[in-house]
Formats: sequence, structure tokens, C-alpha cells
Amino acid sequence: MIFLVACAQARPDSLTVNTEITGVPAVAGQEVVFHVRVSWPGHLNRFDPVKVDVPSLTNLELVGRGMSNKTVVDAEGRKRAVKTFDFYLKPVEPVVATIGPVAVHYVNDKGVAVRYDTRPRIIQVFRASPDSKPEFIAGSIFLWLVALVFGMALLFVLGRFLWLRRQPREMTEDDTGIAGKYINLLRATVHPANNRHKDNIREMVRILNGYIQEKYRETETQTPARLPGRLEKLFAGNSATAALIKRITALSGDNTVDTHVSHALYNALEDFLMEEKRLEKR
Repeated sequence: MIFLVACAQARPDSLTVNTEITGVPAVAGQEVVFHVRVSWPGHLNRFDPVKVDVPSLTNLELVGRGMSNKTVVDAEGRKRAVKTFDFYLKPVEPVVATIGPVAVHYVNDKGVAVRYDTRPRIIQVFRASPDSKPEFIAGSIFLWLVALVFGMALLFVLGRFLWLRRQPREMTEDDTGIAGKYINLLRATVHPANNRHKDNIREMVRILNGYIQEKYRETETQTPARLPGRLEKLFAGNSATAALIKRITALSGDNTVDTHVSHALYNALEDFLMEEKRLEKR
């Protein structure tokens, strides 16, 4: 069962910051996710760029990061932009854990750079119980019901798997390992067909940086100009690295950012992550 702990804070300029923790009550060694959602009325670029800093952590290990964009319609029929920043955390000891204030940076409607700090969050971490396994009684009605539900779920999963295999590659899901998580993030947040090419490229660079940071436990974010050298050093064994470097290098030239450039970078990044996933299984 997943529990949510949320906290919302509104800004005078109509920007709202909402923090939420999923996976609580927290158990030592089991992942929880800290979400920072920044939303405002209007389009996504109104307060662009919106950035958040990594918070200070006590009794928590940062194991991954992610970001997504979407536009929703509120109860009054008005569009509202939402940027979500996700921090994947693992509690270390069965004691209290804290997430420090998160600094949210954006530029308001008057062109003024603004920094806003969220409230700190406290999580009670519990020890994993070795006696938490469910007890089944042979021959009971409950056991038969569980077996029936399990069989139906198995048929559903099998049917969905066969259906997904018939879909275009960008519609499939794969959440296996670090690379699988970033493949899903790429497919969920980047859509080259929407003609928002600069936003798509910026998001793909962030996803690539997030993958490098999580895999190699790095904190530094690489610019597009420095990414080729970092990729060449860290991923020489990936057969798709050269094509990805070529596409990223093209971003620093005078080439116009169009549909071709956006699609080419998307395909190169997806091929690179798919090859990383294959290498993870070796």
C-alpha cells in the first residue's frame, strides 16, 4: 500500500509549490519518492526556466532523480502548467529522517529572478519486520480467492505484454534497472511530434544528465558542450555512444533546431539507453 504525505504552499505571483512523499510509512532500505510539484496558470514557458536544488538529506540516500512536464485543465476550465521534480530516496537506519528545504528558482512575470524555499520534511523510518509475511491456510476460501485473482492478473499481464509487443517502440514500457527507468522517463516526457523542439532537447539533455548522475553517483550537471567528452570516457563500451555524441555535438553548431534535429536526438538517446539496458543484463 502506498501512502502520500503532501504539503502545498502558494506564492503571491500565482505560482504554487507542492511537496509530496510517496512510499510512507518508510522502511529502512526501501525506496521512497519525494516529489516537488511547481504549478501556475498558463503555458509551461511562463516561468521558464524553473529549477530546483537537491535538498540536504539526513538518514536518506539519494539514488535517482527525474523531471516531467504536463499541462492540465482545472475545475474552471483554465489551463495550468505543472513541472514535477522527483527525488528517489532510500532510508538508511530505522530512525527519523529529514529532507531539508528545497530551493525553487524561477523568473517571474516581471523578469525578476526569484528563489523560494519549501518547508523541511520529517519522515519516521521503521525497521523491516521479518514476520510480515502473510499467512495462508491450505484449503481455505481465502486461498482460492487469492489464486483466482493471481490467475486473472497473470492473464492480464500476459495479454498486455503481447499487445505492447505489437505497438510502435515508443509506446512500450520497460522499468528494469536504471536504464529502464530513464527509457520510461524519456518516452513519458519527450514528444518530438509536438513541435516544441527546444523544450524537448533541453529535457533530453536533463534526462541524459540524470542517467549519468544516478549510474555513477555524480552531482555535477554537464552542459551539451561537455557531454560528448563525458560520454566518450564513461560509455566507450556502448555501441550507440558514437551516434549520440554526434547528435549532441550538432547542437552546439549553427544548425537550426527543427523536427529532424529533435527526432534524431530522441532516437539516438533512446538507442543509447536501450543498449545500456542490454549491457546491464550481461
